[in-house]
Amino acid sequence: MASGEKNYFRHVVNARNDDFIISLMEKFSFQGYFMWFALIECCAELMLDGQDQPYTFHKSFLMKSLRCNQDKLDKCLAYAQDKCRISYTKAEDKYNLEIVNLPKFVGNFSKKTPNKRKEKERKEKEIKEKEKQVSSVSFDAVNDLYTRKIAKPHYKPSFLTPNSVDVKNFILCGEFIKTESDWENYFNLVLSSSFLMGRKFTLNLTRLLDPVFASNVLNGKYTSSSDVLEDALEKELG
Repeated sequence: MASGEKNYFRHVVNARNDDFIISLMEKFSFQGYFMWFALIECCAELMLDGQDQPYTFHKSFLMKSLRCNQDKLDKCLAYAQDKCRISYTKAEDKYNLEIVNLPKFVGNFSKKTPNKRKEKERKEKEIKEKEKQVSSVSFDAVNDLYTRKIAKPHYKPSFLTPNSVDVKNFILCGEFIKTESDWENYFNLVLSSSFLMGRKFTLNLTRLLDPVFASNVLNGKYTSSSDVLEDALEKELG
């Protein structure tokens, strides 16, 4: 029995449409399909155990493994050899077999589909690492600051829940708003803008973490309430 990480062989999803497979099934019915892949399994098992081709099999083993009689076995092997898929010789009750390009069928079982939970944890860890690189303050600290200074005093509690894109935008903002003092200054500028605080829309955390919006606030774009400013903000908010 094969052991270790490599213990299977690749199976092409449209193998049934391969010209050789089609011809096998036309000649030996559906049993031809089974016999071919059962033969690969027998050889691949020995290959994965460290043995080199050609492989020697007793006729009784092949007849049992391929679920056929000796006449059909001989015909199937001869046909596969004619099609240049195998090379074999027969001596009394034994067959010496070599499948062309057998190594290409062998897969690596260690390449598993990533666990979704672990992948999510990996991405979250990656985001936190980026947070540390661009800012000396955490996202949670900024969220708490926003809640204390803007959300609770001015809006309903329903607006306290961060949007899923907030953390990513926080990382982008962290390139120019680095400390907790910087964030507090930013929120104070928002609160001091009669234009922003007097509007009907809600300045939720998602809006405040928009890098373009934050940059505009810090550059004093919303310090007046002119008609031009009104139009500009309408375009920004879509």
